Amino acid sequence: MHVVHAAIPLILFVITLTMLWIFGLSHADFYDEEKAFKASREKSLILKQYMQVIISGVLVLAALYVILSNRYSDSEKNWAYATIGTILGFWIKT
Repeated sequence: MHVVHAAIPLILFVITLTMLWIFGLSHADFYDEEKAFKASREKSLILKQYMQVIISGVLVLAALYVILSNRYSDSEKNWAYATIGTILGFWIKT
């Protein structure tokens, strides 16, 4: 079904691995377990927020591309409308 559908999982996978690599480097610097736990928890929360924004952004851009381009039929655009609705629902509830 087009390049967009095949590229989304790959893009999300690469972004996830990159973010985990970036935030995972500094864990070896902590020797005190309590400090390490606090720092790990804080970085986990930051990583979670970044990933929510990045994944939402990538999915919205892909969905908008499908909706606004003339190459897709109405039945193929249904997933794009559902994706945008789901993301809006996620961000409005938080």
